[in-house]
Amino acid sequence: VGGTAGAELTHTSLPAEHWGLSRPQLLELATQLHRMVETGDLTNRSRMECRQRRIPYYDEQKFQDVDIGPTMHQVNAGYIQPTTLQQDPVHGIPCLSYALHQNAYGLRCDLFISHAWSEGVFELCHTVDRNWPLQCV
Repeated sequence: VGGTAGAELTHTSLPAEHWGLSRPQLLELATQLHRMVETGDLTNRSRMECRQRRIPYYDEQKFQDVDIGPTMHQVNAGYIQPTTLQQDPVHGIPCLSYALHQNAYGLRCDLFISHAWSEGVFELCHTVDRNWPLQCV
């Protein structure tokens, strides 16, 4: 199935409670994002670019801070979207959610996390890791 049809079929066929990430997958995401910030593959927009695009500027010190990091807006634009536009490694379906891109057959979600997209991703991952309930995958 071409385009987004395969992803749409997958998302409508697999219940949302199976769109999860495991704790190790969340920590691996944080590790990957740390590498991208260090190598310059994930960058913060300059004040001028933010003014031109009429989007909020994010403090460079927070962006570079290993305990705070880039916002989820930045992570989504610089890593999640480019990753999920690619075909998933098992079925070859593009445009899946990040969770289904990582777990081709889904992963039951035992823990739901709501977070602010303007907060730092490393801060989020550290907080979730420290508070992850033992009974959850």
